[in-house]
Amino acid sequence: MAQTTNALTREGLTDFRTVVLPAVENDLSRRYLQVLMRWVPVALQTFNSWPERPHCGHFFGGVYWYGLETAGPSATLALVASSPEFDPAMVGYSALELRQIALQGLRYLCLTHDTGPAECVCPRHSDTPAARPACPGVMLRWYFQLPGKVSK
Repeated sequence: MAQTTNALTREGLTDFRTVVLPAVENDLSRRYLQVLMRWVPVALQTFNSWPERPHCGHFFGGVYWYGLETAGPSATLALVASSPEFDPAMVGYSALELRQIALQGLRYLCLTHDTGPAECVCPRHSDTPAARPACPGVMLRWYFQLPGKVSK
């Protein structure tokens, strides 16, 4: 029996070497791009630089342990900025500015990953925060003022 190369086969769905973004936008991608471009200013309201580290920043407080609060917006900014139909007037920022912010988010994620520098990674069993802007367990105790050795 001959095997077909249907995109809905297991191989078609999991072989990422075959995934190619079209060179031009289509109707669906244009509509999606419009939504994302309107979302960018909202996301950038939650972006903060990390003054202790050059060219680093995070979204939504940078407090989620796995970095999803920064990874998603950073990737979205990079994708929006890479579109040939990117409209800086709608977004209020240039494509270069969005790429720089996305890179700051990536640097933040690299530094605060469990394999990052010791002074940037939250200690696993500690009641004192590291240099990272917010260590999840410690920050939650501060926010809710739960009993513990850490106080505001």
